[in-house]
Amino acid sequence: GGDCALPANDGNGKRAKERLAEKERQIILELLAEHAGNISRVARDMDGSRNTVYRKMQLHGICKGYSCAAN
Repeated sequence: GGDCALPANDGNGKRAKERLAEKERQIILELLAEHAGNISRVARDMDGSRNTVYRKMQLHGICKGYSCAAN
């Protein structure tokens, strides 16, 4: 008992993942604006590393100047 595995993707899971990804993208954009593009400060606010921020920016189609469109 007590198994907490998520059910197989039934179509709703994909939409939830897409909403989560969009929320993460918005948070990154807000932090970039708040910290004038300073990746170190964004990383600190996200409790992560600069590499993580750069990876997530690339994943979400955010350029260094954060003006690129998402994929």
